[in-house]
Amino acid sequence: MPLVLSFVVILALVFCQLALPSAKADELYGRVRGIVSDPTGAVLPGVQLKLTNTGTGQSAELVSDSDGGYLFINLKPGDYKLSATKGSFKTFQVSSIRVEPNQIYVQ
Repeated sequence: MPLVLSFVVILALVFCQLALPSAKADELYGRVRGIVSDPTGAVLPGVQLKLTNTGTGQSAELVSDSDGGYLFINLKPGDYKLSATKGSFKTFQVSSIRVEPNQIYVQ
């Protein structure tokens, strides 16, 4: 009888473990995304974007896609500035972007 009871207890523990949700680590990085457009609202592909962490000086660069979209990923939390340049257009800058862990900042 004790062997059957032990087996039932072990079986119950196994099923309890299977029923528990797996733990996920919190994302430690943030993202910045947006769409580049001109004053009329037309999207601008091929814009050179540079995002700089104002605390560390580290930067990342990319080019807006065919829909004018961009996405900077794996950003450490902190304050950032963004600059966008393309040909004859005036350089656009934003200097007050706050990136938090596990969040997406939409510009």
